[in-house]
Amino acid sequence: MDLTERTKIMAEGDFQVFNDIAREIIAAGDIRVIRESRPGLVMMQARDSVDGQPFNLGDVLMAEAVVELHGCRGYGFALGDEPDQAMCRAVLEAALLCGHPLAAKIMAALKKEAAAIEEGKVREMAAIARTRVNFEVMEG
Repeated sequence: MDLTERTKIMAEGDFQVFNDIAREIIAAGDIRVIRESRPGLVMMQARDSVDGQPFNLGDVLMAEAVVELHGCRGYGFALGDEPDQAMCRAVLEAALLCGHPLAAKIMAALKKEAAAIEEGKVREMAAIARTRVNFEVMEG
């Protein structure tokens, strides 16, 4: 599972599941905070639907944090003013990078949350499918 996948699952999944694991890692006392979680702005880009050219849509609020665990740096960020989520993601990323004893537990939680997210999407699509209307064109 690559960084992009992990980030997406952590963003869409149940924060409490990941936060509980991060707290276990923090409780061991090996985490060194490089940059405390703080808010910031990033430029959001979009593509023009007509000619496909990128343009700057505007600034987006986000929180970011950087930690170190056994020499491995973890970077975490979260959309909006969510400093706890950014710190949680940084801790988990550092733990995965350095092969922390809880890395297997983190991966299991990621897989479980990925399955839950997919299941939610399937249920949503099934609910939407029931409202689909089929139109037939009458020729006259």
